[in-house]
Amino acid sequence: MMFEGGEEEAAPEENKEESPAEEASAGSQVVNMKDGDYLCHVLVEKGKNIFLDGEDTVDPMVRVIFNMKEKVTAAKNNIARSTQVKWDEHLFIESGFLKQSEIEEA
Repeated sequence: MMFEGGEEEAAPEENKEESPAEEASAGSQVVNMKDGDYLCHVLVEKGKNIFLDGEDTVDPMVRVIFNMKEKVTAAKNNIARSTQVKWDEHLFIESGFLKQSEIEEA
């Protein structure tokens, strides 16, 4: 922008980067959740180094429990220890109506 005194210079912005500790603590802050219906969405992408002692292959699956409701991925068959397993599955679990006290107890 042009003014009588010449061009206006913008003040340099301060570089406000959070440290890793501050960033981690910001994500773990407790939030008061309101009464309502909730939906848990889990994307199961892939897994590796899945094995049981004494077994050459396994048939892994992923189980997610949310508010005493359970969803599972498809089981993969005959997976060797060194094989990377790819699911790319979305799991959706509806909570039904929850009161704040029920959420806090979970």
